[in-house]
Amino acid sequence: MIRLSELEKNEECRIVRIFAEDKVRLRLHSLGFIEGERIKRVRVSVLGDPVMYEIDGTYVALRCEEAFLIGIERI
Repeated sequence: MIRLSELEKNEECRIVRIFAEDKVRLRLHSLGFIEGERIKRVRVSVLGDPVMYEIDGTYVALRCEEAFLIGIERI
């Protein structure tokens, strides 16, 4: 298992675990970051943070520290 922040551009993975505390976990769940979902890294901002991900047909931008809280496995 690696962290979402380590994913390369256009690489797909599956969410395995969310390591965040309650408030942040609820926010990530409401955005679609749920264990078992497939996710793809789409775009990186000019300065490298935030990063845009596609999850279930929706594009979501996360800061690197938020992406580090999500454990994934490559597909």
